[in-house]
Amino acid sequence: MRADEFKALLTDRPFRPFRVLISSGQYVDITHPEAAVVGRSYFAATRRPNRKGIGHELAVYSFIHIVRITYLRTTRGRKGANRRTA
Repeated sequence: MRADEFKALLTDRPFRPFRVLISSGQYVDITHPEAAVVGRSYFAATRRPNRKGIGHELAVYSFIHIVRITYLRTTRGRKGANRRTA
């Protein structure tokens, strides 16, 4: 993947959250376009807090290690998606 291809995912409107699978088996969910920064050969993304709820961290990944990108399912826009049932 190239930087311009990754930037296109972030600037696409409406934005669609996506998951980036890295060659190590780790994955990164990009749920907001401002949650990632693109460089020439890398992208940096915030990672969620750990299980103890301790702060976000910034991780840097090289484009050559991207294995696959898939769009995440979202419930936004579906009628009744956030309703609770008794």
